[in-house]
Amino acid sequence: MNNSEYDLEMYDHLWSQQWQNLQDIGPLTHNRYRLMLRELPKFSMEDCSILDLGCGRGAFLSLLKNKYPKATLSGIEYSEEGKKSAHPEIRNVIQVGDLYEVAERLPRCSYDLVICSEVIEHLPEPEAALNIIFSLLKPGGIALLTVPCNMRYWSRQDEVAGHYRRFGMKEFASLVTNSGFSVKKNYGWGTFLGLIYYQMVSALGPEKVMKTKVTFVSKITSRFLQFVFRVDDFLVSSRGLQLITVAQKP
Repeated sequence: MNNSEYDLEMYDHLWSQQWQNLQDIGPLTHNRYRLMLRELPKFSMEDCSILDLGCGRGAFLSLLKNKYPKATLSGIEYSEEGKKSAHPEIRNVIQVGDLYEVAERLPRCSYDLVICSEVIEHLPEPEAALNIIFSLLKPGGIALLTVPCNMRYWSRQDEVAGHYRRFGMKEFASLVTNSGFSVKKNYGWGTFLGLIYYQMVSALGPEKVMKTKVTFVSKITSRFLQFVFRVDDFLVSSRGLQLITVAQKP
């Protein structure tokens, strides 16, 4: 089950262009990391083994390294360009290759936490990815998943990023449950300010967005928006822009 050569060329191109810059300053990306980190203290993460599927440049792995220095970290990334843009300390824990092929070589029931953030929407068979995540986790292990939410927000941004779809909240929870998980948390974020920002960015078009430069002003603006977006934390609903799901293997 391999992604096409076209897909690989597309992702390499996106990473070699501005994807890494957008991750550095993108307020929605940083907000997603904040929401993900917020879920982890509810579980014991010290001395644990963590795998990030589709880790990109390893930005979230870097955050985990700082938060849980005793944890054993590893990642899988489809694009060599994505790995090249990673911090040297993180780069050496990232394997490059097709998610399914690399994951199949990993030992079953060996991870305490598997992260799969903004990846499943890129795959034609989301059930297959969820089944692999389930098989890699130890009994009692946690899956931390994020996907774009609501097809009503579909835009050219999704097309350029290589998304197959956006998921409904109940739909995704059903997929996760059918893979054997117990869903512990499942909510949509971004029904107000985050959504307004996303729609403004979508209106600009991906071509203009990809030309965004990392400057002092863009960094300050991003920090300000990250703070402002916290308003949406009080407005979680199925109409959100972003879906955050925490699931546990029995």
